[in-house]
Amino acid sequence: GKLYIYEISPEVRVDRIFVSNKFELVEPSTSIFKMLGNPSLIPGKVVFITPENFNILKNQIDEKQLPKIEYIQNSTSNYRINIINSHAPFILGFHESFDPNWKIKSSSNNNFLHFMIDGYANGYLINQLGNFNLSLIYEK
Repeated sequence: GKLYIYEISPEVRVDRIFVSNKFELVEPSTSIFKMLGNPSLIPGKVVFITPENFNILKNQIDEKQLPKIEYIQNSTSNYRINIINSHAPFILGFHESFDPNWKIKSSSNNNFLHFMIDGYANGYLINQLGNFNLSLIYEK
């Protein structure tokens, strides 16, 4: 078989935690690695999602201005995330192997949809608006 090797440009910095309002549908039979060859797809800006999540997100995500985020890693299983100027629902991405035990907590007790992005990582639909803090915690 063929082996495809992709290199991400050094100018493209992909943070461990990031926000996105753009997503691409990945059919189960499509290789995410083949899609990575598309130069218009920038890691950390566009996320890949499966059909079941695409149907949920397509009516909720708006391509308005993204909020700014700041985060602090308190430990290997605990992050504090500050969201600034959220005007519409967005995807919060976390580049760590997908695990349903990674939970987002908010003081408003929102229940955020958790789903796989990019074929391996954690994604969350954040529908809270304004300025707020979130905690990303691994709960066993």
